[in-house]
Amino acid sequence: MNKTINSQQKDIYAIWAKVNILYTVWADRHKINCNTLMLFYELDIYGQTSQKLLADHLGIPKQTVSNIVKSLLRENYVTMLPSERDKREKMLALTPQGKKYSRKFLLPLYELEQRTIRMVGEERIEQMLETEKLFNLVFEKNMAETE
Repeated sequence: MNKTINSQQKDIYAIWAKVNILYTVWADRHKINCNTLMLFYELDIYGQTSQKLLADHLGIPKQTVSNIVKSLLRENYVTMLPSERDKREKMLALTPQGKKYSRKFLLPLYELEQRTIRMVGEERIEQMLETEKLFNLVFEKNMAETE
């Protein structure tokens, strides 16, 4: 195997793992599970969403999402609403209490992300995002072809 490609594969994995570690450390510092942090993040950014979409976006099992949601429902941090498209589907949304609770750790996280983007530079961030999107698109296409 080409040593450059092998090195790049290791770097891709290492960078992906480091991002996950950084968000896990953030969650730990704020006494919250990382999957729960990401669920709050998704609901804060996208508003109402289904458990299925949460599982798909976060890349975690539906059962894990379900368990987190049950806990957040008990704590009155989320509510379930009927979908406007399909009344059988339930949509999740943050309650006012959930918004207040999540602001404690989401607002400082957003500020940290924004400061980091400014320091790296918006142009370099855009290049990174476009490259990651292309990588994911090609990877997904190649994965579908190998099934």
